[in-house]
Amino acid sequence: MRLTDTRELVGLEIDKRWDELHASWVAVQVAEAVVEQAEVTLRRSAYLRGAGIEQDAASLVNRDQSRSVKTGPRCGARSDPPA
Repeated sequence: MRLTDTRELVGLEIDKRWDELHASWVAVQVAEAVVEQAEVTLRRSAYLRGAGIEQDAASLVNRDQSRSVKTGPRCGARSDPPA
């Protein structure tokens, strides 16, 4: 194998690793958004329970999920990971 071939393979491997890093970074962003939404749902549920308003938790989750789908981030939006 020649030096130029080796350099090309190393370059491809670096590109692959950057793509994997970016995909992982996006997955972390999604997970953080899910946790944030769950916290909002729990606070809302606790508030309603404390106010004497009983509401099915599943209906709150379903309503929140449908809202987040409508108002969530644009699909395919790509931002650069932090340096």
